[in-house]
Amino acid sequence: MNTNKELRDRLIFQMREKGVRASEVAEWCGVSQQAVFNWRKNGRIDRRHFIALTNRFNVPLEYWLGAEEPQEQPRPGKASPHTYGVRNDEANGTGPVLEVTFPVYDIDVSGGPSAATPELIETRYRVCYQMDWLDRWDAKADDILIARVRGSSMEPVLYDGDKAVIHRGRTRVRNDTVYSLIYGGDARVKRLFTLADGGLRIVSDNPDKARYPDEIVPPDELSQVYVIGQVIEKMGSGGL
Repeated sequence: MNTNKELRDRLIFQMREKGVRASEVAEWCGVSQQAVFNWRKNGRIDRRHFIALTNRFNVPLEYWLGAEEPQEQPRPGKASPHTYGVRNDEANGTGPVLEVTFPVYDIDVSGGPSAATPELIETRYRVCYQMDWLDRWDAKADDILIARVRGSSMEPVLYDGDKAVIHRGRTRVRNDTVYSLIYGGDARVKRLFTLADGGLRIVSDNPDKARYPDEIVPPDELSQVYVIGQVIEKMGSGGL
């Protein structure tokens, strides 16, 4: 039987390699998300959950019971459009991931005003986060994009040059929440509100509405709005 530490390490490894969030594991096993966070910390996984983990991660039951770790399989789904680095707690890189280092990007739009394709231009900046920070946001490394803010339209929340941390797994609009998006051929960071008729209101936090008026997107034009993700954190002078 694997020790608790081995179970913890193998669960973390499978979640990272398969791109699985804690909320998904919780649903598979019929437990709370907090229980999965605890598993990732202490490895105390009840054996009754091994069947669900075996089926979902496509590994032998012996993987959880104490057999050798299977060969790494290619990660399903499309590749991440950006890269990141990881640090393990063992010299040979087999231990659990402790932290992830992300590049900071500038976001441009390729293809003209009608396109919804973000182009990521890597800068010289790097930002490091602990894995427990990702857990708190129920995010995997591929979900996180860090981009520089341009312009003064979101002052005093976000200033020109601030770094916005974007969760690309959170694209469903929640009222009065800040998102990174593409609209009208521009990459933007704005506060969004859904309207009663199904449309969208795009709001700049800068109180100078003569320079930064609200924009209304009617329901039949929502296809022109591409939400990259929710801004969950920032670095710089402003404050979310």
